[in-house]
Amino acid sequence: MSRHTEARFEIASWDETPFEGGDDATKLTEALVTKRYEGDIEGTSTTKWLLAYAADKSAQFVGVEHITGTIGGKKGSIVLLHDGEYRDGVATAALATARTAAAPCRR
Repeated sequence: MSRHTEARFEIASWDETPFEGGDDATKLTEALVTKRYEGDIEGTSTTKWLLAYAADKSAQFVGVEHITGTIGGKKGSIVLLHDGEYRDGVATAALATARTAAAPCRR
């Protein structure tokens, strides 16, 4: 069963650092990012990103995001797995929920 959820987010902090030496064509970074959500999701999240940049400044990325708050009217938390790409100023990603010990959303 799938469910459609819409929310807006604002990035509260972004701390990105290289984790391996390289040039512009092989830049690898990790980032710790916090967000604030509103809409069908009301809450905050923390995401750990791994990014691989290309010479044209595009990037491929993966991330694990832990969201805590109210989701679809239910309190709890969820973990999302991101697999995406950043190109021409736009990030797109496929999302999946992780099977974790995150607290189930409850009314």
